[in-house]
Amino acid sequence: MRLFSADDDGRQYRAETTLAEFPSGFRTTKVVLRDSKSAQFEGQAFYRVQGTNTYLLMMEAIGSNGMRCYRSFTAQGLDGQ
Repeated sequence: MRLFSADDDGRQYRAETTLAEFPSGFRTTKVVLRDSKSAQFEGQAFYRVQGTNTYLLMMEAIGSNGMRCYRSFTAQGLDGQ
């Protein structure tokens, strides 16, 4: 099992645990994305594209005009950076 979370300083984290250990705690927390505070803010959502091994992350950002928007990222798995 994987838990993704973000802080308000531009970092996205991934923590892992086994199903047997859930919900007692997560381990091996790693920073998997890093950018400026405004480029990666909060409000993330992860999706798996049906029928593929592609994952989509939608992450809230703050534009140069102060307006909020979403950025998207894709990955072929959840284990790497």
